[in-house]
Amino acid sequence: MEQLLATKLFIPTIRPEIVSRPRLTEQLNEGLVRKLTLISAPAGFGKTTLVNEWVAECGQSVAWLSLDQGDNDLNRFLTYLIAAFQTIDPNLASGALNALQSSQPPPTETILTSLINAIAALPDKVILVLDDYHLLEAQSIHDALDFILEKLPPQLHLVIATREDPLLSLPRLRVREQLSELRAAELRFTFSEAAEFLKKVMGLDLSEKDIFALEARTEGWIAGLQLAAISLQGREDVTTLVKAFTGSHRLVLDYLIEEVLNQQSENIQKFLLQTSIVDRLSDSLCNTVTENENSQQILEKLEKTNLFVIPLDNERQWYRYHHLFAELLRQRLLQTQPDLLPLLHQRASAWFADQGLGEAAIEHALQGEEYARAAALIDQYVGGNYEQVSSVTLHRWLAAFPDDLLCSQPQLCLLQAWNQFTSGQLAAADQSLQTVSELLETEHQLSILERNTLAGRAAAIRSFIASYSDNLPRTISYAQQALEMLSAEEISWRSAAQITLGNAYAAQGKMTSAHKIRSEALEMSKLSGEPFIQMIAQLNLAETIWQQGNVKQVSEICERQVQFAEKQGLTDYTIMGWLYGLWGEALAEQNLLDQALEHTKKGVALAEARQDVIYICYSKLHRARVLFSAGELDEAETMLKKMVQASFDSGTPQWATSQIASWQVRIWLAQGDLATADQWVKESSLQATDEISFVQEPEYVALARVRLAQGALSEVHTILDRLQTAAELGGRDLRRLEVGLLQALTAQTDGDLNQALTILKIRIETG
Repeated sequence: MEQLLATKLFIPTIRPEIVSRPRLTEQLNEGLVRKLTLISAPAGFGKTTLVNEWVAECGQSVAWLSLDQGDNDLNRFLTYLIAAFQTIDPNLASGALNALQSSQPPPTETILTSLINAIAALPDKVILVLDDYHLLEAQSIHDALDFILEKLPPQLHLVIATREDPLLSLPRLRVREQLSELRAAELRFTFSEAAEFLKKVMGLDLSEKDIFALEARTEGWIAGLQLAAISLQGREDVTTLVKAFTGSHRLVLDYLIEEVLNQQSENIQKFLLQTSIVDRLSDSLCNTVTENENSQQILEKLEKTNLFVIPLDNERQWYRYHHLFAELLRQRLLQTQPDLLPLLHQRASAWFADQGLGEAAIEHALQGEEYARAAALIDQYVGGNYEQVSSVTLHRWLAAFPDDLLCSQPQLCLLQAWNQFTSGQLAAADQSLQTVSELLETEHQLSILERNTLAGRAAAIRSFIASYSDNLPRTISYAQQALEMLSAEEISWRSAAQITLGNAYAAQGKMTSAHKIRSEALEMSKLSGEPFIQMIAQLNLAETIWQQGNVKQVSEICERQVQFAEKQGLTDYTIMGWLYGLWGEALAEQNLLDQALEHTKKGVALAEARQDVIYICYSKLHRARVLFSAGELDEAETMLKKMVQASFDSGTPQWATSQIASWQVRIWLAQGDLATADQWVKESSLQATDEISFVQEPEYVALARVRLAQGALSEVHTILDRLQTAAELGGRDLRRLEVGLLQALTAQTDGDLNQALTILKIRIETG
């Protein structure tokens, strides 16, 4: 997990010389009875300063989060949000934070519910301030905040400072009188406030006429007044300069920044421009960027002269520029010294790397066009755990590389392939992997171990792609390649390859081989230390045991996995939908229908929480089977129809299509609707003499049931004999038992009761 920047959680220190604004702080106090206070105004209207003054006086606990563009990743935003609350109580919502940092976080609403419950348990009211909210664009974050506002406990009041109205449900809050608003019209300096600011804070001896003119020209815009005041300090032609302040805010800014910078010494100008590339300033960081040794003195001087420098802690170790001022400085730096920009970012990257701040080091290396070093930092930071960094951040990093460089290094190209695969770009991922193979053939600087590691990871990703594409032979081949090439230290990758290999054998109906591989995958997953991977491996093994006919053992495994999930904090993960569905069906096979119905209902709810089509298919199929066993045929059919709709939206897996058809036919036959079942047979074009793959077996079992109902016993014998042979060869006792029962029914229908009893006896003795 990336180390958190503590300065994002600091409440900026209040200057001793500020204009007190009791008319506004009183409005903020009155707003505490509502859910949300929105302070929305363009840059330079004193939003942050006002909130600083208020929280220092309100006498309540305050959690502060200064936002930046990197917070557009939902996981990162929630991590910092919880960290902000932990500045009040270090143990608050620690379980939710641990869940966020796991390899497979639970649904967002689960995290938010845990956080809200933790806040509701606090004895006193808390104010949460989200500063610079306009930098957030991700809809998922707006949705998360809407959820918090809807469920807001009385202990919490939210304050948002932003340059533009956020995409939240503000109209609903207004109607419910749960929203307090301060906008530019209220934030502008009045004449008396402007006079106090210019005289007492900025130390200017101005006439009332000049003050009035400045206030009118800037329309009470605080940043404009401050820039104007700095430009007027020590000048004799004050009245003439005041008359020059005309035009739009942007024109005023262009004029005033020129005036302000020209008044500073060459050393200060250089410092301001060069340090504007970083979001937060410290003595050590600024010394590195500017290659000077006196940054602390300069920072303190800038603070004392009111030059838009804001201290972030009481010890004056961290500062930041006023955002508007920083934007102007960066624009000026780009205009005047564009060739210097890469070097400054490179220096910043080196500093952040030395501090162990990987993400910031990578970001500045990319902005500094130091691509080779950025690639090395990514490889060092990400290592073999590709889920170390969020997909949003990874996509942004890779997009910053030139295309030719991106595919010139095997490590970087492999990461690109992974990013493409997880984004569903299978063809592009396959092409990137082909490039990786070509690079490994010509790359002579890598050791044999490094070469095998990269080739093994590439093979593992290829096995994922092949599995996703239902190409089982290639899935097995690539998974085996990965296991041959990856060293024992590559635990996570080896475990993933073994899971994929086991799935392929299971999809071929080879349960004995699947059991062996899945057992090995389970042992390997335990060594990885990842509870989520361990659960996947364990449930895959349970599915194999289910196919081998040991229903009671499956129930026991599922019960232990629920306990394991509770211990690991995984009870709301999507995979729990699969777990409860499998457990429920195992219970139904033991005639424990009440528990089975309860578990499968819970399984569907958990699976739908994250809209994962595979887990939705698993859970709904288990649910439909249990409903069928309970005699709830209409509800079982409805569940199958929902499963079809959900699947088609994302592409239906072949195994799911076969299972859905099989159980739909069983429902029609149970309802006495042989005509519809026969119509399905005609449309499916299935024949008794077809070659039958494992994933298609359920459809051929359904075909046998329809032909049995129609009395076409010769066809039934042909189908069942072939299914029985395949089940015996594959070690699939569950299918062998099902086929045996159908064979007994066929013999009975044919009038051979002795044969039917013999078949049943054999099945009982060998079952």
